[in-house]
Amino acid sequence: ILHLYQEELKDMDFISAAQFLTKLPEDLDPEALFRSISCVSMTLDGMSFEELASTCDSDCSLDDDIRL
Repeated sequence: ILHLYQEELKDMDFISAAQFLTKLPEDLDPEALFRSISCVSMTLDGMSFEELASTCDSDCSLDDDIRL
């Protein structure tokens, strides 16, 4: 969302940007959103998301850390 609307958000003050992000436009084009997402490159310690995800143990679950 931030990448897709970066030009509009740069011109807004904090309150306007928060209001915009709280209620996104109803005419949001899903194809444009996914194209924008595909342009975003994220790394952690030099590893891409795909590399990081591939190093995770497949039998590890987020629920494993939950204790009641």
